[in-house]
Amino acid sequence: MTKDQWLALARGIIPELPEYASWYNCAFDDEEALFLLEKGDIETLHSAFEKLWSDLPDHPSIHRYPFGHLCDLCSEYNPEWADQ
Repeated sequence: MTKDQWLALARGIIPELPEYASWYNCAFDDEEALFLLEKGDIETLHSAFEKLWSDLPDHPSIHRYPFGHLCDLCSEYNPEWADQ
């Protein structure tokens, strides 16, 4: 996955995450995430994705949309992108 693909995927699913996260009693601040995305602070954004992923229960349902994409955002992130 390229940095541009990662950013596009993040931009697409961020608005979906708060509602779905609430189903599992997890919190996700989409406004803060969008701010980080627009600011270009993808390292902090990735940390927010990682936190949400770790807060979710270990259940097969979290691998469906949108959490399946969240898994991709966590695993496909390249720390070198933060320096670009």
